[in-house]
Amino acid sequence: MSGKMSLRTKKALCLVIIGIVMNLALALGKLFVGLSVNSLCILLDSTNGFFDTLTGIVAAVAFGLVALAPTEKFPYGFGRSEYLAGFVVAVAAAVMGGTFLMESLNRLTMPEPVWYGLQSTVLLSVSIVVKLSFSFVVTFCNRKLCSKALRAIALDGFLDVGITTATLVSFTLSARLSYAIDSFFGIAISIVVLVYSVKMIVDTVRTLIGTNETKEEKDAIVALCKEEPVIDELNDVRLHDYGYRAKFGVVYVVFSPNSTEAEKAAAIDRITTRLKDETGAAVEIVSVKKLTE
Repeated sequence: MSGKMSLRTKKALCLVIIGIVMNLALALGKLFVGLSVNSLCILLDSTNGFFDTLTGIVAAVAFGLVALAPTEKFPYGFGRSEYLAGFVVAVAAAVMGGTFLMESLNRLTMPEPVWYGLQSTVLLSVSIVVKLSFSFVVTFCNRKLCSKALRAIALDGFLDVGITTATLVSFTLSARLSYAIDSFFGIAISIVVLVYSVKMIVDTVRTLIGTNETKEEKDAIVALCKEEPVIDELNDVRLHDYGYRAKFGVVYVVFSPNSTEAEKAAAIDRITTRLKDETGAAVEIVSVKKLTE
């Protein structure tokens, strides 16, 4: 929140930049191969790579915004831009899946020959290994970074591995069959991509509107309040999500009638300090009267 790029943001940005360079290189290689052998699946796989490059740039911009200091118009910072980046990645995957489906249906009605080449097979195989390794690295790193954008990028990466694997199988079979079987593989792949991308869109929309995204912080508040003997009842918790470790809100509690002001102040200080250290959430604790039954 200070405007200084955190270690978490630096690591996430580093992963995104590596992904951009990798996706661009793979997309250019697949484009060359696809044009050389006239394979629809390879060309669409290449298009997917260019989409991933663009979404990677969007994610990089989002992580850059996260590091900006809060302003008068944005007093809680720009942490939610990370959620928006995850949404863009999901939408791009859906667009790619829809395009893939339309082109595959078109090729099904007007099949064209595919020319098999060993170099093309090797390139596709290498791209599978590279993308799979990158997706596992992002997934592993995201266990600590807890980024919705990186989660979407990792999931998209695993989808890309499936697409390229199916493309490789399709490319090999199409060269041995009289009918362009890559159109059938294209239809199957596009349906899978559409299903997963819609799921990603729903998940990111839920995050953007704040559905159940503060459960961890609320659970921590409940646990901390139970540890305080001067608190008789936790009346209500209202939290607003402004990004990773940037939740703000108000907690309404009922203090014991026998507790002193000093004891109340000490309990409030303990809860707010521990909550900030453990979850990053900042709350105001308000004392309310217990409702009469």
